[in-house]
Amino acid sequence: MSDAGRSVSQILSYYSTMISQVRGISYPDGIYKPKIQCKLKNTNDYVTYSCSVYRADIYVGYGSITLQNSKNIVNNNYYVTITNGAQVFQYDENGVAPNSQKQKNPIEVLNLTAVFHSPQGAIVTPKKVRWIVPENSTLINIPSIGLETDINTGERFYEGEVYPLSIKDIYDSSCTNNQITAIVTHIDGTEYRQVTDLLFTKVGEIGTNGTSTVLKIDELINVPTDECLTIIKNSEEEAFYNEGSRSSDTILEAKMYTNNAQTLGHSTTWSIAGGSNIQAYKYKVEKENNACKVTYDGNENALDVRIIKAQADFEGKTYSSFYGIPAIEYAENYNYDEYPIKIMRDKTLKTVLYDSSGNNPSYDENKGVHIEFGN
Repeated sequence: MSDAGRSVSQILSYYSTMISQVRGISYPDGIYKPKIQCKLKNTNDYVTYSCSVYRADIYVGYGSITLQNSKNIVNNNYYVTITNGAQVFQYDENGVAPNSQKQKNPIEVLNLTAVFHSPQGAIVTPKKVRWIVPENSTLINIPSIGLETDINTGERFYEGEVYPLSIKDIYDSSCTNNQITAIVTHIDGTEYRQVTDLLFTKVGEIGTNGTSTVLKIDELINVPTDECLTIIKNSEEEAFYNEGSRSSDTILEAKMYTNNAQTLGHSTTWSIAGGSNIQAYKYKVEKENNACKVTYDGNENALDVRIIKAQADFEGKTYSSFYGIPAIEYAENYNYDEYPIKIMRDKTLKTVLYDSSGNNPSYDENKGVHIEFGN
């Protein structure tokens, strides 16, 4: 029975009836447990627990609940999660794809699934799901069949709850448009969006140390899908982020992957890239396990450097990854609520790759910093 279109009281009443049918029944050891303990320490993004109930081999009912981490908290609203939306694809030193049969242990590229949730976390059946697919400067293959064009926006999209993800055979460092947007339509016509967090890299690039392991920095807060994570500063308030978090909140987390599977057990050190302990900075990095917060020091005469460095040791090697956070400082009395300045994510340069001697930078010369004004 779908939860779509039903009130919270109706949903609770339905599952309460299901539960009442199995109360008072004795069960052999190891088959029935009235409660479970959920260990969420290593949960990435979200986890869904499901339970099916049978009475004398007769199906009684089914229930599920989705638990979110801080990155996906949504207040009083429906939301979308993308199963397999944070995969890591590391091409080898010759630029050959990790799923190629030329690899000794080729990985599997997993399909994407859009999951629609009610504010309470229950899974809801959507009216429809569309996937906006990048067509230019991308390492994602466009589906050979099923791609349609929106007559109003001109965007190319694929319709269906599951997207058949496929990646290019050969790596191209200029291909930086590598995220897919899921647009889920509620039965009332309201649209909800979520963007993948796919990482394409190559042995020898930032975070790899020339191995099949990658250190990746993820955002822990729900940044607007089309904007870069940005520090906002005005003359009257403390620094905050463009999605509403304060500068004292934990915002970044370092994760390590080997062959598209997350590797646990590492410890991360955080710092300002290129800095030293004797220099004063406007912003400081404070460690929170493998995550960090970036706090505003308040010293206007200090150096304004906001390139965050994560470093971790694994199997005798040291891995480093970097994350630059732009800052926008508004003049006194500027109405930034009505006329915000936005740094757009997909149109802004993110990576500059140097050779082993620290020279000859390589980057997408068609990108710089793309800014838009207003809501």
